[in-house]
Amino acid sequence: MSLATRIPLTRLLGSLRISKIPVQSIQNVQTRTVLPLHLHQSKCTTNLNCCMYSTSYFGNHKDDLDSISEEIEKFGLNNFRHKYDPILLKEVCSKFISIGVSREDLIHAFCRPARMGEYSDPPVFTMNLSVLQKLLNVFLNHGIKPKALIRVVHYYGNDIKSLTPTQLDCILMKLASLPYLEISIIDFLDVCPQLILLDAEMEEKIKSLRSIFPKKELMHLLRNAPNVLTDPWQITEEKLSYIYKEMGLDQPHISYNKTMSYSIQHIRDRHEAMVRTGVYKKPNLRHDRLSHLMNEKVELIMESSDEQFSKRILKIPREDYDSFLELLHRERQEDLTGVQLDDYDSDEEEVLEEEAMRNSYGPRPKRTLANMPTTDYQRWLQNM
Repeated sequence: MSLATRIPLTRLLGSLRISKIPVQSIQNVQTRTVLPLHLHQSKCTTNLNCCMYSTSYFGNHKDDLDSISEEIEKFGLNNFRHKYDPILLKEVCSKFISIGVSREDLIHAFCRPARMGEYSDPPVFTMNLSVLQKLLNVFLNHGIKPKALIRVVHYYGNDIKSLTPTQLDCILMKLASLPYLEISIIDFLDVCPQLILLDAEMEEKIKSLRSIFPKKELMHLLRNAPNVLTDPWQITEEKLSYIYKEMGLDQPHISYNKTMSYSIQHIRDRHEAMVRTGVYKKPNLRHDRLSHLMNEKVELIMESSDEQFSKRILKIPREDYDSFLELLHRERQEDLTGVQLDDYDSDEEEVLEEEAMRNSYGPRPKRTLANMPTTDYQRWLQNM
């Protein structure tokens, strides 16, 4: 399949002026202008009119390339560990632009942290340009979309850098030929670039998911949450168990939305907040398949922002919801990221000393969350 069939025609043409000429006359035209990669590889057929491109395209292309490389260079002065040659930056950017990567995606990849709050030098800037070109060609030969390609390079550039073109080709062939599926996993790289790491247990995970989800629902699940193929199976199983046992939902309610793409902490926080405010009733799908309609749709519960969730679903101010989460994590003995806190082991003398200090202020009734009402949110919050 040629690149011309994969990249939208409007993106290739841009602001070009097109003049129609016969196919035969193209063979006699000699030009010293170097066309971008995607124009070199496009093929003319007898059913298509060939195009002659004016110099305005090359001027616009050069100006855009200059502005991108300058913006990356300016960003790198304050955030990159090393200073890179502007000519190198421009050549690297040119290779990505020539295969259809948009300006916005390129800036996002090279001027944003690959990990939260951490800026690092893009690995492609330390790669040999000929090796980079070979790796890009491997991606293109497997039909990887430009947006997916730049995301893989952005998040897993160091892993890609360590591969030979042959090794990368084997990984993509393996992803494309995973059993039990009617679709190719490489189609999900733009949503979940981590798939490029090719988890050794991926095939076993697909087999386990097939035993839980019907074929049609499994396809939708993988489209909405391809991370189930890269997450440890224990985490996926924990999510499924919580949704089924605590929320009272089954496969169709999580296959057609992105619930499984969120952490177990996020799922528990949203559900717990609704239970304690009295706006969630556990459905009994065994007796009434429509009993889930008494609650908000799962996609609204899980995919809405904290602001929307607190005001639209919980009907409380955002500040109260933030306080609720803080107290909820304290109740679970977790920090705000959901990590379990280590138990504080006091020796006997410290325990006696603390108890004596509390008693010095007179006896006070002990309040625990167990004997507090859990359906009245405001009262629960005040009693804390």
